Amino acid sequence: MEAKEKSARRQRWLWAFNVLLLGAAVGLWQKLQWKKTSDTPSGVVWQRMNTTHTDRNRDGRVDEEIIRLSSGDAAIRRDTDLDGWFDLRYAERRGMARQLEQIREEAPRH
Repeated sequence: MEAKEKSARRQRWLWAFNVLLLGAAVGLWQKLQWKKTSDTPSGVVWQRMNTTHTDRNRDGRVDEEIIRLSSGDAAIRRDTDLDGWFDLRYAERRGMARQLEQIREEAPRH
């Protein structure tokens, strides 16, 4: 009888652990999934955790990427000529652009 009780207890523990693991996976999936937050004539905006993507000309390529940092600053990449390639990277501190750098990086698709 004692062996059956241990087996039943182990099965309940494993079932509860699996439910907890499934809940964590669903929660993590929701955080990692891009969510469309705005769709207006001026463009489409997606957000995932601390990153925002904007497609201004609706070509399916990101025209601006903003990554909010824990300090309140932001790291920004921008496609200034809307050709599907990021041309500019800079940090924004207290609303001021700093460390401007010309780049040539392919913009991701949405």
